[in-house]
Amino acid sequence: MSTAHGSKGVLGDVGIHILDFATFVAGLDVVAVSCLLQTFDKAPGGKIGEYVLDANDSATMQVRLSNSALGTVAATRFASGHLNDLQIRLYGLTGGVEVTYENAVSKLRVCLGEDIHTGTWVEVDCPPVPMVFHRFIAAIRGEGAPDPDFARGAALQQLLDRAETSAAQGGLLLKV
Repeated sequence: MSTAHGSKGVLGDVGIHILDFATFVAGLDVVAVSCLLQTFDKAPGGKIGEYVLDANDSATMQVRLSNSALGTVAATRFASGHLNDLQIRLYGLTGGVEVTYENAVSKLRVCLGEDIHTGTWVEVDCPPVPMVFHRFIAAIRGEGAPDPDFARGAALQQLLDRAETSAAQGGLLLKV
């Protein structure tokens, strides 16, 4: 929570994973971003010992995807009643998809085809997915492809850098 000690705040700690997952699910890249960041007072004097607690605690972003679709992304350390929960919702002309992770339970729901006219959501059974660190170790051992790869990580870091620059400029929309 201290920028002097390398923290990029919730934007870097959590935001990168949300952006990675959302763009993976959408199958599209972000081409522009607008971002606002907020840091909250967490301790008397804004410090714990020598650590100044100045890294952002909440981030909101508006993104434009490569097909011109718009999205909103929010990440915060202060979502009362939620501990490490995640919600991703994507909507398009032919349906919607919703991924949730709440209380350590993952769910996938879709509203597709004729269901879009009635707003009917159907839960989809999904097999367990290996944790990313298991896939990483397997790739090092030559037991699987490195996915995501370095290029994906670099592209996401560029997106975070542009989001941080946008926030420093008052939330200005910037091309990625």
